[in-house]
Amino acid sequence: MNKLYVGDDDQLGFLLIDDPVQTMDDINMASLVELLRNEFDDKQIILSTHELEKENYILYKFYKYGKIGQSFNVKGELYSS
Repeated sequence: MNKLYVGDDDQLGFLLIDDPVQTMDDINMASLVELLRNEFDDKQIILSTHELEKENYILYKFYKYGKIGQSFNVKGELYSS
């Protein structure tokens, strides 16, 4: 949708996606990660997910191809007492 509605005129340089892999099977999740890695290589991509296994897979696929990734646990960092 970003490519369709924003196109190449995007001045912000980032993409925010809330839990895109929540209801996906493994094949579709792998396809989404490849799409994000290849089509949005000039953007900062911020994804949210609550599943550690999927987070690790996404980070692995980006690291494997020389992309920088970072994990941030909002609940653990901001809401721990």
